[in-house]
Amino acid sequence: MLLGIIAYAKSRERERHRTLWALLSLIFLYIAFDEMIQVHEVFGPPLGTALGAKGLLRGWAVPGMIATALVGLAYLRFLIDLPRRSRFLFVVAGAVYVFGALGMELVGNWYTTDRPQDLSYGIIATIEEIFEMGGIVVFVYALLDHLERTLSQGVHVSFR
Repeated sequence: MLLGIIAYAKSRERERHRTLWALLSLIFLYIAFDEMIQVHEVFGPPLGTALGAKGLLRGWAVPGMIATALVGLAYLRFLIDLPRRSRFLFVVAGAVYVFGALGMELVGNWYTTDRPQDLSYGIIATIEEIFEMGGIVVFVYALLDHLERTLSQGVHVSFR
């Protein structure tokens, strides 16, 4: 929602990257949808298998890495053009989130290669979720900070 508000405000200001803000809001809407419905858990393994991913890279790890790299490359100029503080916070938030989502996913894949999902795997999965949510918390802070520091006009938001 915060990304949508920023996209709207940037659109009103005719800011250069207004379309990328809107697209980013849709990307995060999908991520939220995926967390609720678990799309990547359903479609990731067959896609990973189709890509020849095995062992450590099985499941949705390879498609996730590809998607992350493509979004990262597409948003490089956007990131460079952000104010220094926003850029730093966005990078920290992204690094924490991606470490959880992909890095800990790889650890979980490694752990369950020759073992069933047990309490230790549950701990790995919990650490994964902690990093993902930590990244989101930092990102929400970064977005609120960015809103406060960069908008020339106030944006009134009502939830009624």
